[in-house]
Amino acid sequence: MLPVFFDTDQSLCQPDEWPADVDDMAALYDRQLTAVLDQLIPLREVTRRPRPSDPWFDAECRAAKHQTRRLERAHAAACRRLARAASRGSSTPQSVAIEQVAAAKSAWYDQRRAYRQLRHQKCTAFWLEKIETDRFRSVKLWESVDKCSAADVLEPAYLSTSSRSTTSS
Repeated sequence: MLPVFFDTDQSLCQPDEWPADVDDMAALYDRQLTAVLDQLIPLREVTRRPRPSDPWFDAECRAAKHQTRRLERAHAAACRRLARAASRGSSTPQSVAIEQVAAAKSAWYDQRRAYRQLRHQKCTAFWLEKIETDRFRSVKLWESVDKCSAADVLEPAYLSTSSRSTTSS
């Protein structure tokens, strides 16, 4: 029994009705597949809100993040190999796979720890330098402090609607 979304009356299932032109055949194939996919997994709108990168996140941080993600994927692949070895039931390859998983996990965790330390170090150094640079300019200093404490992202209490006075004139 064919699934409900597959209509055998469609011209794609009837070779006698196929168009002679290759482009027309490709368009027919595209329409039919799109119709099936729209029934199985309907198109939905996703809103992506890009946010700017942190000013201290430099090439060294990007390289460390890339390395961390690569080791995470290597750990996941080692776990999949272990699952395949376990499903086969052989004891020798399974013990090798267990060692590979442990080594991959250790490398990933070590790199993740180093990446987090690097990010913290870069962030701290950036903001300390920024505050030191603006030390004698109070307006710039407070702007830096506000950015450092994420006050520019959140609405300050004195601007919120609940704290405004609602007296009428």
